Amino acid sequence: MNNYNFTELLSPLRFEQISRDLLRTQYGIFENFAEGKDNGIDFRYSESKNNMLIVQCKRYKNFNNLISVLKNENDKIKKMKFSTYLLVISLDLTVANKDKIVEVFKNKVNPNNILTTSDLNYLLSLPINHHIEFKYPELWMKSINVHQKIFHLGILNHSRFIGEELLFSLVNFVPIEQYDQVINHLESNNIVIISGNPGIGKTTLSHAVISHYLYFNKYQLIGLSYRKIQEAESLLYNEDPCIFYIDDFLGHIKLDKKNDYAQLLLFLIKKIEKSTNKKLIITSREYILRQAHKDLFPINEISNTITKHIIELSSFTRRIRTEILYNYINNSRLPIKYINNLLNSDYKKIIDHKNYNPRIIEKLTDENILRNIQIEDNSYYSYFIENLNNPLRVWQDVYDNFPNKLYKLIIIIRFLIEGELPVKNLEKAVNSIIENSQEYQSFSYDDFEYTIRSLEGTLFSFKDGVDELTEEKYTLIEFQNPSIIDFIDNFIWKKTYWLNLIIKNAIYFEQLFNFELIEIIKVDPTLSKSFRDKILKDFHRLTNANIGYFEYDTQETTFNCWTQGRYLYFLIELLEVTNIEEDEDVAFFLKSEIFRYPFDGTEDISEKQSFCEIATILIERGHINEKDAIMHYTSGFINDVKELVCFEYMTRKCNKESLDIIRNNKEFVEDADNLFLCEINELSTKNFIDLMDFYDDYEQITHILPLKKTTKKLKKLETNSIWKEAWEKLGKNVEENNLTRKVVDNINYFDIEDKSIDSLFKSINKKMIHAAFYDKKQGF
Repeated sequence: MNNYNFTELLSPLRFEQISRDLLRTQYGIFENFAEGKDNGIDFRYSESKNNMLIVQCKRYKNFNNLISVLKNENDKIKKMKFSTYLLVISLDLTVANKDKIVEVFKNKVNPNNILTTSDLNYLLSLPINHHIEFKYPELWMKSINVHQKIFHLGILNHSRFIGEELLFSLVNFVPIEQYDQVINHLESNNIVIISGNPGIGKTTLSHAVISHYLYFNKYQLIGLSYRKIQEAESLLYNEDPCIFYIDDFLGHIKLDKKNDYAQLLLFLIKKIEKSTNKKLIITSREYILRQAHKDLFPINEISNTITKHIIELSSFTRRIRTEILYNYINNSRLPIKYINNLLNSDYKKIIDHKNYNPRIIEKLTDENILRNIQIEDNSYYSYFIENLNNPLRVWQDVYDNFPNKLYKLIIIIRFLIEGELPVKNLEKAVNSIIENSQEYQSFSYDDFEYTIRSLEGTLFSFKDGVDELTEEKYTLIEFQNPSIIDFIDNFIWKKTYWLNLIIKNAIYFEQLFNFELIEIIKVDPTLSKSFRDKILKDFHRLTNANIGYFEYDTQETTFNCWTQGRYLYFLIELLEVTNIEEDEDVAFFLKSEIFRYPFDGTEDISEKQSFCEIATILIERGHINEKDAIMHYTSGFINDVKELVCFEYMTRKCNKESLDIIRNNKEFVEDADNLFLCEINELSTKNFIDLMDFYDDYEQITHILPLKKTTKKLKKLETNSIWKEAWEKLGKNVEENNLTRKVVDNINYFDIEDKSIDSLFKSINKKMIHAAFYDKKQGF
């Protein structure tokens, strides 16, 4: 049996709710009352006027304080008529304690009707009440034994997702309506996309759901980044239950239109949908998802496939807002002067503020951030309100108070390099500017170490990482809070000086081939010239900053692609920035690079697609011969039907003589035919999307390649009644999964009264002694 400490783990509001739910099992549905003055009644149950049961809940840690409050309750119940009075308290009592309570109530309360912590834990352990334990995740999420269990389950060989981050986010978690929705949805659908605006709580909600599966269902956690999604496929076929997790799907800030991650994800989704012991949780910013629906075909396909899996976070009830603010203050190590100032002010203005956002609440109650900002003792509440009015102000204050410009340079470089970044690689990028820029030569290499350590806990956090291919260990540097990324994104694209400095001194691909940076370069002549000159001069010197990715071998002049080589992918951006009709040097450079690239079977589909796009443009402009491009492409391995589809795009510009070269390449044609035969064997006639994809691909390829074995196989299947039915379905263009996303409407915003809010926040006073001690220790 669990031994939950309800006083420590539950707020007064949640303690009352769990008491009601546990008692329902025995007494039935209770009559509930609005928050506020309760006249001695939290909830009641009545079969008749003569059979009235009244329940009062008291959450206190100290028995003496409890007795003082109960003396006031006695005056209330003198005026009430009831047959049974139940008193539920968050303490364990001695016999003497119970006798004293009975004495206070003048024997109107039966000792057997005083339920203590032990009684509640017993009720919670009954099988009939197990669903209640699920319903109150703050119980098991915050208990030590569960933390240990989640930590060990979360740190697996298959995933570098850190359990510390998972547990940290659960400390202040408040269960919302969508928590139950997501879990119920995953039970029957395997996949969920949690969508919403930045800072609304998507990641925290996903962490809570993941913890549920780790603890109650013994699932393994597999954290997926866009570079590792292919590696997940091998885990789909093992016997262990796994929950896959993708946070900020399609990118943290901007949508990368060229990212083939969407196509890879689509394949993963189709497989997980059919699984019996695999789950997938995806979070995405709402505006990125909307943009993706317009710009990316694979995302449209994902949307059509799993629209039914989207659960949207839009807003919170007043009760939820109240409990979130309460948790962050109650669990914080804020200086006592700040807490006093807040509690003595109108904190309900924070709860009701139009810009209320859990992420803003988090950073404004983070002592590590506030330590770097000078706030007067009596100004914390005002500072809180000012930052709600202007949510990015807190980071502006931190940014403006940096001791020197090296701080700014480091955070900007880290911002531009997305993904998992080893500290040593960030140091190399910064040192490149220190060595080559006159303005930064006053700094030494030692200054880098001092600077990043001084920002630890405020802007940066560090974690251990391992390159899964080389097994080399790294220390990774990350932004402490996603709102820092929002802040930098808000100003950096207007800073031509910073961008030009980084372009000229870049040593990593990520510093140059950032999606938003490319968009800025296109319209800025100064940046365009710097970018063009950098690529032509130093492209072969660039390496990748992220771990487990790829590198360029300068001696062999080849790329070693580890997971997703982006050699040709990057060069597409050069086409968008320059005009090859006017720039012969760029045209010659591109021509040399695409024929240097070896198709040896290690590349992924994005590289082949990039080759076809670049080659098509060069063919149209007369810079290369189409036969040479065809010969180079068809000389390599074919790994996937999609590689044939992107090749078909290039052949649209080819004449009959060139197409004959393809058709006469017997090995190439046979490989293509065999790939389509494998696709047929894996097809399910019940999966409309798979069938539609197959026939689209088949029709595109058959006009350039004679797929004899595939065509023969299809004709044979035409006599099968199941396939006939599937074809009829295709012909009618039946739309499956035509369900609209869930939107939360008609929220009862004022579902908690001011009096109850005040009562809740008064309970924070118990934290004052600890806060005063911490102030002294930390030097506030």
